[in-house]
Amino acid sequence: MRCLSPFMVAGLLLCAGSAVADPGLARSMYCNSQLIRSGDAIWQVARRCPQAYWVNRWNELAIIGGTRWAPAYRSVTVEVWYINFGPRRFLRRLIFHNGYLYRIESLGYGVAWLPGTRLCTPSQLQHAGDTTGEIWARCGEPDHRYAFPQHYRDYYSGPWLPPTQFHREIWTYEFDGRIAPRELTFDNGRLVRLRTLRR
Repeated sequence: MRCLSPFMVAGLLLCAGSAVADPGLARSMYCNSQLIRSGDAIWQVARRCPQAYWVNRWNELAIIGGTRWAPAYRSVTVEVWYINFGPRRFLRRLIFHNGYLYRIESLGYGVAWLPGTRLCTPSQLQHAGDTTGEIWARCGEPDHRYAFPQHYRDYYSGPWLPPTQFHREIWTYEFDGRIAPRELTFDNGRLVRLRTLRR
């Protein structure tokens, strides 16, 4: 039997890894005893589920065909809803593409209070979650918040591909005069950096 080259082994491992489902992702779930699933229109989900307490929106480009040298794109409007079912169930992150449910994500446990009505300590902020919806639910409105709706990363894929476009937000929590502020950076609603600032 021939030996597999390192590239073939890497390819097999990649395929095997992609076959394992992420336990935090789902294509369907129940809202108020009513099933919602990938492909449902946004109005259908709104009618069946509790109102989202936090919403993110941005636009991005998706490759829909063509070739490597001349790919075809379309603009996708992404809308993300965060839903709280209470402290005994997970928060849910519903991702819509152009008005239709694309994916469902399970986050950490929900909160017993109205999301966004409590403040947290720096230590609690450190462990509040990895998305805007989780952190807002547990730590409330930041003292300062600003956004870059169309931010671009550097890219090295050749002139036939556009730069990666994403939505960036910067949140700052000041706490009180004895505690250094914390700055959080989010790309497409996900936390990518948390750092301590000087006063």
